[in-house]
Amino acid sequence: MEIVLSIFYILLIILFLKKIQFFKINLIDFKSRYKFINIISVNSIPMVFLLKIIAGVFLSLIYTYYYKERYYADTFKYFDDSKVMYDAFYTNPMDFLKMFTGFHNDTPHFKIYYNQMNHWLREYESDLYNDSHTIIRLNALLRFISGGYYYVHVIFMCFMSLIGLTAIYRAFQNHFNSKRTLLFVSIFLIPSVVFWTSGVLKEGLLIFGLGLLIYNYFNCLNKVRIVNLLMIIFSFIILLFTKAYIVASLVPCLIAYTIVNKTGNKYIKTKYMLVLLFFSIAGISLKYIMPKYDIVFLLYLKQSDFFGLASSVNSGSLISLRHMDNNLISLLLTIPQGLFNVIFHPFIWESKSFLIFFASIENLIIICIVCWCIYKLKIEEENKNMILFFCSFIFFNLVLIGITTPVTGAIVRYKVPILPFIMLLSFLLLNMKNSIANSD
Repeated sequence: MEIVLSIFYILLIILFLKKIQFFKINLIDFKSRYKFINIISVNSIPMVFLLKIIAGVFLSLIYTYYYKERYYADTFKYFDDSKVMYDAFYTNPMDFLKMFTGFHNDTPHFKIYYNQMNHWLREYESDLYNDSHTIIRLNALLRFISGGYYYVHVIFMCFMSLIGLTAIYRAFQNHFNSKRTLLFVSIFLIPSVVFWTSGVLKEGLLIFGLGLLIYNYFNCLNKVRIVNLLMIIFSFIILLFTKAYIVASLVPCLIAYTIVNKTGNKYIKTKYMLVLLFFSIAGISLKYIMPKYDIVFLLYLKQSDFFGLASSVNSGSLISLRHMDNNLISLLLTIPQGLFNVIFHPFIWESKSFLIFFASIENLIIICIVCWCIYKLKIEEENKNMILFFCSFIFFNLVLIGITTPVTGAIVRYKVPILPFIMLLSFLLLNMKNSIANSD
């Protein structure tokens, strides 16, 4: 039955992708004399969808055979926990509603459910919000249409992440009119992005929310529509409850981009610096208004939790990282090593699994592409705002990941949402005309 239901949903989604204009992306503007090229061009998004399903199945097989106990496999553990919440719908619908919404779900009564889950409560977790709850809730919701079959969840996660990736493509396509293929490859075909956003994991949901937020926000800059505003609120909430640091790094960059968009490129660097400096100081000072939101303390706790978790499971991919203290000076001193780790790790020689090995090869290729694009650098006036937006967003994320994450496996996954932006920035810097001329 799982196979039949999976095939049904795959065909239904492909039909949807082919009918909706949002997903109609042609890789070439002309009709090629080779029929197969034309077929690929007009069916690029459905083909990416099928590629992601293959990647999702492959990911599940890796987790099945790599993790001897299902309890430790990320792609399965949240799916399994969601059954407890889902079953509550039929025994006590009000309990289900409270757990799903998060309202009044922390009373002793709910321990009868949480004690059956393995990952609702975590030993090393000091964040304001346990983001595992979000993916558990999503899986519980999907169970109403999946019949409880895991691979149906894979299909819908592939679809959701594809929506997010397509939204990113649509948001930036006007800046890549002469580089459409590079834009497509940068967003849809980075191996780590294809792989990690195709499983029942947070990365797919994160890309979904990130893409929708950026796409609808940029649309509102041109013309404010109610549907775009509603989608901004919807995607903002998804990001906030999936990975709040993405919101914290994205909002200042969007505001800086908007100010430049409305006032012009004059003093553009100063505008960005002032906006980003203002939000950095405001974030650090927030503790004086709301002590619960002490950013430095939260980052210190996040790093401590990661070291504690890595030690408890004897992580084989632990790397050197300065231990932060709970003060701003210590945080600033940690940034250089954190940036080095997140940019250059994993190294090929420290790969202890084939996933890390392939990630190290991919990272090396990306670094080479970035360096080559910088070598061919030519910044066009109309792209300056977008370039600074990319630089700011990427930098904030690299810093936050680098100073809190001392495990290469986690670094690989945490970098997934910003890899498309790194590639987009690189190709936006690329002097395409000179590069083509030289190759000719």
